[in-house]
Amino acid sequence: MAANLLTETQGFWPLWRMVVGNWRTQNAAATRTGLVSAHAPTTAAMSTPSIPAEPLNSPRFLIWADNVGAYLVCTQSSVVLGQPATPAVADIPIWADISRRHAILHRDREGYLLEPARETFLDGKPVQAITYVRHGQIIQLGGSVRLRFCKPHPLSMSARLEWVSHHRTQPATDGIVLLAEACILGPAAAAHIVCPQARQEAVIYRQGPDWQIRTAGELQIDGKTLTGKGKIMANSRILLPGASLSVEPLS
Repeated sequence: MAANLLTETQGFWPLWRMVVGNWRTQNAAATRTGLVSAHAPTTAAMSTPSIPAEPLNSPRFLIWADNVGAYLVCTQSSVVLGQPATPAVADIPIWADISRRHAILHRDREGYLLEPARETFLDGKPVQAITYVRHGQIIQLGGSVRLRFCKPHPLSMSARLEWVSHHRTQPATDGIVLLAEACILGPAAAAHIVCPQARQEAVIYRQGPDWQIRTAGELQIDGKTLTGKGKIMANSRILLPGASLSVEPLS
């Protein structure tokens, strides 16, 4: 799905054009770039584990970006926001005095819709029926939980929820990514996960049943050095030029 978007859209960042270009030709002429991270182990320390890696097939997972923070990534087209409970009801569980099923965010071809199940506000106004949410608007659940809805790039359907109030999810994260066709990581403000120290953009996207990551030049996944792209597994450790991250599946 991401590949279709990249081929059909012109001007959607240089990185998007790289994804559909001739990677071998570009990289053969490129200068090899070192992969660095303030907290990353060396290549020797990141040897291939003896236990076979499992595929990343959970609809929700965590991205831990070094020196940036933790992000809850939700790949479903509809997600429930609510209080943590057993059995789990909320896809985005928030530690707060709200209902277990407080509101639902839906994604369609036009954008995102907010459906209230309990007291919900949008930019301070009560939401009585399903309504579209626009970039920059504040979603409020109950009396205190506040999140800013961001759709950082107009040509990507993926979006981000930023904390305005002091609340956090369970497990605690610094933000939520609503992943549609792809998740962009990079130093630009239009990235879904902004990594100021990254030297270039990277794209996480689905290819068939698998999750892949693409970038220009070299990257390292679970101790293996690759060129251009690689498959992400459950609990993968990824090193990029100037940035590093870990992936953790959630049930």
